[in-house]
Amino acid sequence: MIRLSSDNMKEKILILSKDKLVEKLIRIFLGIIAVFLITIIFKWNKLPPQLPLFYSLPRGLEQLTFPYGIFIPFLFSIIFFFLNFFLAARIFENRKTAAYLLVISGTVVSFLFLIACLKIIFLVT
Repeated sequence: MIRLSSDNMKEKILILSKDKLVEKLIRIFLGIIAVFLITIIFKWNKLPPQLPLFYSLPRGLEQLTFPYGIFIPFLFSIIFFFLNFFLAARIFENRKTAAYLLVISGTVVSFLFLIACLKIIFLVT
């Protein structure tokens, strides 16, 4: 197993982030995060005491969460994107296509989380 020094990882992140496609995807991701935050900030006072968030659970109280629960998809979005970004940085020199796919999938998943949150927020307000 190869261990990377923190300096080496910083170099790899810088190399990846200077790529034109990845730079555009980072900007899109930052836009998604901005829309998340702006929507939550402007709609916070209009949110009901309980939000339907867990649709995979049986109908009823199990699906509901407090308004702070709307940050769960937001945090998962950030974690998923950065996890994919760091994995992409590790493999970018040897497998550019796989690295691109990781960053693209991180951005797409963030966008899907955004859509889900927007639907929930505008459904209840």
